[in-house]
Amino acid sequence: MSLFRTKAFWSNQCSNDEEYDQSSIKVSRINSDSDFVLIGSHSGVLRIYKPTGPAFGENAFYRPNDLYLETHLGEAILQIDVGKLVSGSQSKQVAILYPRSIGIYTLLSKDGIAEHGTQNILNLVYEHKLERSAANFIIGPFGGVQNRDFICIQSVDGVLTFFEQETFSFACTLPNFLLPFPIAYVKSFDILVTLSSDWILKSYKYRSLSEFANEEKSKRDVESLWEYNIGEGVLDIQALYDDISRQSHVAVLGEKNLYCFNDYRLRFMKKLEFLPFCFLFYFLDDGKCMFLIVAETNTLLLYEGTTLKWSAKLDFLPIAIDRAFFNEINGALVMLSENGYLQFAYLGTEPNIFSAPPLKNLDIDFDKIENELATLNSIIKSNYTNNMSLTNANVEREELVITISVSPQIENFINDRTIDQPCCNVSIEIVPQAVFEEVHLSVTVQKPLTVIPSSEIYNNLVATTSLTCLVYSSASYTIPSLEIEVAASYITNLGRPRVCSKTAIVPLHFLYECCPPLKDSQHRIILNLSENSMPLLELFPEFVGKNSLTSATNAIGFKHFTTNAPVVTILVAKSYRRYRLQSDDLLCLNLLVQEVTRRLRSNVNSSSFTISYTSQLPIAEFLVYVKSHSETNQRVNVLQNELNLLSSQYRQIQKRLVAKFKQKNPTALGNLDILLQTTYEDIINVITKLKEGKDQLLDSQIKLACVLNLIQTLLNLMDTNGKSMETINATFIPKVYDYENQNWEDVIDAGLCYLLRTSLAKTEKDKLRAPHTSFEEVKDIPKLEKHFAQVLERISKGCAVEVGNEKEIETTEIANEVPQRETKEINHLGTEFATASTRAISAARQSLLRRRHKVDG
Repeated sequence: MSLFRTKAFWSNQCSNDEEYDQSSIKVSRINSDSDFVLIGSHSGVLRIYKPTGPAFGENAFYRPNDLYLETHLGEAILQIDVGKLVSGSQSKQVAILYPRSIGIYTLLSKDGIAEHGTQNILNLVYEHKLERSAANFIIGPFGGVQNRDFICIQSVDGVLTFFEQETFSFACTLPNFLLPFPIAYVKSFDILVTLSSDWILKSYKYRSLSEFANEEKSKRDVESLWEYNIGEGVLDIQALYDDISRQSHVAVLGEKNLYCFNDYRLRFMKKLEFLPFCFLFYFLDDGKCMFLIVAETNTLLLYEGTTLKWSAKLDFLPIAIDRAFFNEINGALVMLSENGYLQFAYLGTEPNIFSAPPLKNLDIDFDKIENELATLNSIIKSNYTNNMSLTNANVEREELVITISVSPQIENFINDRTIDQPCCNVSIEIVPQAVFEEVHLSVTVQKPLTVIPSSEIYNNLVATTSLTCLVYSSASYTIPSLEIEVAASYITNLGRPRVCSKTAIVPLHFLYECCPPLKDSQHRIILNLSENSMPLLELFPEFVGKNSLTSATNAIGFKHFTTNAPVVTILVAKSYRRYRLQSDDLLCLNLLVQEVTRRLRSNVNSSSFTISYTSQLPIAEFLVYVKSHSETNQRVNVLQNELNLLSSQYRQIQKRLVAKFKQKNPTALGNLDILLQTTYEDIINVITKLKEGKDQLLDSQIKLACVLNLIQTLLNLMDTNGKSMETINATFIPKVYDYENQNWEDVIDAGLCYLLRTSLAKTEKDKLRAPHTSFEEVKDIPKLEKHFAQVLERISKGCAVEVGNEKEIETTEIANEVPQRETKEINHLGTEFATASTRAISAARQSLLRRRHKVDG
């Protein structure tokens, strides 16, 4: 940070809609006793400034007369320079480079009676048309000519074109060229200095370039006079001649370093601790080598060689810097920004120091401070609550209300386009209770269901807004869930991010239709009720009249519209208080089990009503789908890696072929063309296999999501008291996502290991084990299946024991046929075992705790 600021004495904004770069400015006297400042924009506007007012005092500011000339040239101006470019004339002309031409202009002035009557005219003397797109150019007395200058234009493809004033001289191509870099001319050695594509600074004799261009069908590259490996990109190159030491110096500004060369050798190098933007190289009258460097932090740094002499803060970030000599000030800094802000300044010694006000030593009033603290705490408590959970109830009551209405009507068109799939219309209404700058609304469903539109952004939400979405099945797969979730994310007026979510259920007849029930099926699920069962007519009223569904019907079949999935049969037993759902496919049972459970709980208004599932969980079938998903995902990853490898190989072959085609002497391709074609065919085959693999992965994800939803529903029904269900539901994630760096198996395995070490641990010793903290990729699928089997078996056995104990109690109360003596002996024996087991666990735990205390001590 600098303690001083530059002092600006003149400034002007050239234009508000034009752009400039470091080649857009040139400071030169142009046949005058003071400097002109020439500015050329990419829009083709040329402006010439020459300040006429005083440089100091209150009258030092921009005057209209300071704009010497302004004209529109019609083409983008790439660079401006000044030199003796007209034959037989010793005056200087202005050279302006355009994308496909270069124009030589002379600046004329016709005096008037008053100052404002003077006319300044820019006349075109001659113009050279270019065959290639130009990048930059330099002017100098090439070849050691006297009293005249020649032009060298560098094109974007590395061709140097030389013009001897009005006449074309020759053109040659630079070797090892990729992008155009800055170029400079050293008069004393008659050399051109530039950077090659391999970041090597090279110099070429003008005579060598001329001879190389005159040789017809030359098979060699032009030889450089000297080289230096810089190893980084170059922002600018400047060359100057020191009259005192009679040496030529070349200054190079790199991306991280500053270099200075003289007499074909490196004089010094300065490592920069900042990112440079532009620089200026000049000599003082006593021969000192000075550098002005503009840093990215709006700081101007002045170096004498490698020593920092001065640092000053700038008002803006210039893209180009130069020095000018006016009537009242010598060596003024001329700076131009990228958007056309032009400023003349000098370093000065104006301080940039913030002086803190003096402290007042007052006696501290602790009572006043305590009262003020209590007041602030009360204000904080009234605005912020300790409960930071973003519950929907608080959000709706305070700031945002979301209402979802699902239409029972089924449609067959999307955006006035008829499709084969049935569609469901969902209306979403947002009622804001405050003004929100931006609200992001997202609507999500589980695949293969698709919703359009899936997201919407509302800016400056003030009034009630509604959104209509259409939900349809995009593929012929079994549906894992009919739930549609709407989430609104926004930032409150207090700056706290919040998310408000609501869920709704898509109608069942949107995807299923009634069909005759089947008697026998492979898979069965029995739901036990605590009260009398409801008739199927009341449970599924939308299917009344379809397939003879009446109040006396005790069996009904459901079949999916678009898939050839097996029929799901629902049978109701009024006397046994239970429902039986059966099908030949376990996946098809998922959706109907969810619907029956949801409809029973919503239709029965009784706090004591419960639904339970007491049979064995389909663990073996579930593990089959887990294994199938894991294997499919691994195959897709293998194909993805193979595709990356083949793509890299394809690029390497292309580079080899391009290198061979660039050679001047043609050589054999070495079967690279055949290898390229073979690699291309392999890539196409892998892409085809990868597409098929991703389709199979989507199918396995949907099937796994179906069986996960079924397992989760049955687990909730098995734990009738709701014990540990929150943790279990968080572990069994029904939405299956496979990301690039994390698969579904990686997440679920961490949750299973946590359950096995906490709530589902067999002994106290298992709970004392180190927690599972590894989140690496799961590669051992049998181990994952083992974790699944252990968790599901322990949950099901725990629930079965509780149910068995209740039956045993009921049997004892009703029959009371077991002798009292046997019961006491059994209880006593079990008590002894339980007591011994408890003592052993307690002793083991105490021993472990003692060892830990010893290690800590």
